[in-house]
Amino acid sequence: MPTLRPYQQAAIESIRDHIRRGKKAPLCVAPTGAGKTVIESEIVRLHLGQKEHNKVLFVAHRRELIGQAASTLLKFGLNSIGEIVPGAPFRANARVQVASTQTLRAREMFPQASLVIFDEAHHYSADDYSVLALGYPDSIRLGFTATPVRSDGRGMAPAFDSLVVVSTIRELVSQGHLVPCKVIAPEIPLKRPALACKPVEAYQQHAQGRKTVVFAEFVKDAQMFAEQFRSAGIPAVVVTGEMNQDERRAALARHARGDVLINCMVLTEGWDSPETSC
Repeated sequence: MPTLRPYQQAAIESIRDHIRRGKKAPLCVAPTGAGKTVIESEIVRLHLGQKEHNKVLFVAHRRELIGQAASTLLKFGLNSIGEIVPGAPFRANARVQVASTQTLRAREMFPQASLVIFDEAHHYSADDYSVLALGYPDSIRLGFTATPVRSDGRGMAPAFDSLVVVSTIRELVSQGHLVPCKVIAPEIPLKRPALACKPVEAYQQHAQGRKTVVFAEFVKDAQMFAEQFRSAGIPAVVVTGEMNQDERRAALARHARGDVLINCMVLTEGWDSPETSC
């Protein structure tokens, strides 16, 4: 079982303190790289150990995040896991259900749960997602996010009722859990859709040999960037929301082996890839 870092253990104690003081739905803020899934999995393990009939619903909005969550839960010795996703049989007796937000909404499902965990919780203030968040008024609801401020200005209530700060980027860097980030950018921001240079040129100049991800705004741009890399003799692969699960998995496997990964609107939240350095 993974060993928790001190700040992760402190976060769990802070969550417990909020609940002891009558809060039902703490929102936990943790930067990318803080290990949210590890914290979530330990909370699930502790909750299931409290009472024999306790059940947990873990909700995420992308298939990749659901797979990562199930994998981490298994590392914590939690074997009674069901997945509520398209094509998977429903295991009603599983003590932990790892579910797709979209599948729950489409099937109008509210599986029994004494604890509900919402990954990338900033989404659950939106009208279509908040129905799910508010569908468990008698359960403990925990949200986890690195970005509690939404671009539309909407607050996180009533889905969540209190705030727990797990850590900060500055703290994680100082403790050696994150590397300092070196940012290379034009001195003056360019207006969209202008680029300071082609991604392949930036890679050749600054990142040669590093495991690299390029973020493209449109699928056609992603495909164009990938072709530019290949023309320069650099292996590259595209992953987009239009691809099926097997195609996405194959693309990520190629990146793990060293291909530059051109991403369009898939790996935008919660994706774990410690080996990626650019």
